[in-house]
Amino acid sequence: MVLSPSTSVSSDDEMEGRVVSYLNDYDVLNGRGNDINNLAGNISFQRLIAGNKDRYKECKESEKKNISKDIVDAVRGNGGRFLKYDKSNKIYVDIGNKEARAKTSQAFRDALRKEKKESVKPVGNHSGFSFQINPAA
Repeated sequence: MVLSPSTSVSSDDEMEGRVVSYLNDYDVLNGRGNDINNLAGNISFQRLIAGNKDRYKECKESEKKNISKDIVDAVRGNGGRFLKYDKSNKIYVDIGNKEARAKTSQAFRDALRKEKKESVKPVGNHSGFSFQINPAA
């Protein structure tokens, strides 16, 4: 899924720090591990990253910021929020658009790093000195 440029759903400060009383299927939760990765909102977010990865990879730095903004706006436009768990208060809070864009940019970098790593696979010799380079990289 390729996104087209859109207008911002909300300002950077408008969402930040809002306490969330319930989670919905469009929410993207910060964290690691299968529990977080298998949530519907996080799966949708990763699909948006995968669908726009090539566009992100090929564009200039200034355009990368716009792509990350478009992803954040798409999630928020569907009713999703970018949330982190506050352990001390046992609540979820919205991280705001600035941190959500940073999270999105990091997700793109992680996806590109994973793609690059998968394009260079060890062959036969497990010593780590013999590699096959796949032409797709």
